[in-house]
Amino acid sequence: LKGIWLTEPRGTVSAFGLLLVPSQVADYGAIFMGTSSYEEMCGHGTIGLAATLAALGTLQAGRDDSFTLEVPAGVVSVKILWNEDGSFRGAKLYNVPSYVYGDPLVVDTTFGRITADLVHSGMIYALVDARKLSLALDPDNLPTVVDTGAKLKEEIFAAFSTREDLKSQGLHGVLFYEEEPDNDGSCTSKHVLVVGPEAYDRSPCGTGTAARLTYLIQQGRIKEGGAYRAFNLHGSNFTARLAKIEDGKITAEVEGTAHIMAFSNLVVEKTDPFVQGFRSRF
Repeated sequence: LKGIWLTEPRGTVSAFGLLLVPSQVADYGAIFMGTSSYEEMCGHGTIGLAATLAALGTLQAGRDDSFTLEVPAGVVSVKILWNEDGSFRGAKLYNVPSYVYGDPLVVDTTFGRITADLVHSGMIYALVDARKLSLALDPDNLPTVVDTGAKLKEEIFAAFSTREDLKSQGLHGVLFYEEEPDNDGSCTSKHVLVVGPEAYDRSPCGTGTAARLTYLIQQGRIKEGGAYRAFNLHGSNFTARLAKIEDGKITAEVEGTAHIMAFSNLVVEKTDPFVQGFRSRF
């Protein structure tokens, strides 16, 4: 299904999918998949699921205020936000517990020595300050951002072998950020998640936003009642707040919205030589 659904000619290199499945421990279960891998968690996909269930009438205002979702990383909960007319306004995702993964990783890379802060928020993210690389996070510079992120991901992941606590771990991607000055215990930044060659998250990245919130709380920069607002390259944003701290781990509340673009039927002909699709690189 992943090849049919997500890769060319029906999909694209950065396509991402969520397959809804039954669950014995939550209202629904979900399998997250990209073109080259299956993922433990996806925040923007979960918010997109909420929008889809509302559009299909499975969730309705006045009757359904929340649901739980079993994902490979655990069980998350979602609160639905409705407009006064009963239409979908957005959702608040209560993510799996997140934590900073040990000390920062200092790596000698193609781009010089960099410091990557590692955070587990369903998957491990390497947080990298784009300004220290003189890397502009804007749409016109996107090819350079993605190429740099893909190479850094390889080099940071290679450095995992130097630490006992990281040897058996995977790295989901490099989250570049470009932040503004703190404001009364809250923070705002532009950030971009790169997961591989030509592959980046078009959304503000829900689990990445939870990762940044977790790091900023650990640094004492997000105060009680404060928020982290994350913008993507195209101006949309997610807002994250602290929901609770338990056993040193942070549960992030990530608020955002999603919009239905199409209801589609995919066709697979018996004679199609590319039933499982293909991936092109440039």
